[in-house]
Amino acid sequence: MSVVGRPAPAQQVVSGAQQVVTVATGESALLRYGGALQRFSIGDPVVSDAVAVSPNELLITGKKLGTTSLLVWDPSGGVRLYSVQVTADAPGLERYLKSLFPNADIAVSASGNTVTLSGRVARASISRQAVEIAKGTGATVVDRLQAPPAQQVLLQVRFAEVSRSAAKQMSSRLATVNPQWLSSVDSSVVESVSDGLMRLFLMHADADFEAIIHVLQSRGEFKSLAEPNLLTLPGQEASFLAGGE
Repeated sequence: MSVVGRPAPAQQVVSGAQQVVTVATGESALLRYGGALQRFSIGDPVVSDAVAVSPNELLITGKKLGTTSLLVWDPSGGVRLYSVQVTADAPGLERYLKSLFPNADIAVSASGNTVTLSGRVARASISRQAVEIAKGTGATVVDRLQAPPAQQVLLQVRFAEVSRSAAKQMSSRLATVNPQWLSSVDSSVVESVSDGLMRLFLMHADADFEAIIHVLQSRGEFKSLAEPNLLTLPGQEASFLAGGE
């Protein structure tokens, strides 16, 4: 008795995507196959999903940023391999940014897991906000927005011990001579904030604050405690640490 073995049927290995299908998250793309569809399979259903909507059409939906494969079989046993790339919704993000910053020239493009912002904006703060919003898509953001250099603001701050009665007396003299220097909101130049704290309002470019300080110092009624210079940007807060840790 003899046993004759049969050779195993050759296995078909499909590699190398024949076409790339790009779809945005939450969006769908229609893939028309050249012939009838026998069956299909998505490699990672977390990234994308596919539904047959006709004998030769697949509706592919982007679910999560990433890349996966799509295999399609025809009735004769032929197999076609597609690469499905799910990107961020660049047109939707661009429309949203333009609604927030109508005067800015912001263009958005998406490729794979990357979102690129390009164009010109009026301020660096707009660029930072746009980048933070784009990061919400989950993509890596490439910032190519151009903005003019931010103009820094130097604040000269002085903390001092001063006699309240002397400061009020000086403010009344100032109000008599130059009432336009007063704040339009507060009726007095000196306002009590809390015990031991006061604010002095000089609301005019010609107001000579140093002259007031010099007079109070000459009377021994003004003692400077700290004179920090704070550098900040328009619309940003500035702070300093007094008295150590």
